[in-house]
Amino acid sequence: MNAPLDLSKQPSAPVQEFEASPALQALVCDAALVLGAGAGQAQEAARTGRFELERHTVAVTPDASEETLLLSVDLGPAYLADPDRAQAALFANMHLFVKAGVVFARSPAGPVLVGRWPSTDAQALANGVRQMGAIAQGFRAP
Repeated sequence: MNAPLDLSKQPSAPVQEFEASPALQALVCDAALVLGAGAGQAQEAARTGRFELERHTVAVTPDASEETLLLSVDLGPAYLADPDRAQAALFANMHLFVKAGVVFARSPAGPVLVGRWPSTDAQALANGVRQMGAIAQGFRAP
């Protein structure tokens, strides 16, 4: 006989989703505050590694040393499905990479806009998040 599932033993606090050191989590929290987030929103950004902007979510993924951060915007599965849009994104990659350090890419989860930023300070990270959001909006990402 199976024992009934007891949900009362589940942790009450949300599980940490962002695999990063406490220092990097604090940097993400501080960057969220620079972007105008409230304290709760900033703590959520540090917990998840995601900045919820008005129209887009920018995810943060650190390298092993946490000196470099990959910032990415999920473009949705259909974004590069149109051959004309996919070709335009490919042509735009050269200019985006040279001028902004950002490219369109296909990940296992689908198309993304991805860029590389140093993890120097909260202001620099906030600027990177703003830039990713602006570029995604400029390319009419959903």
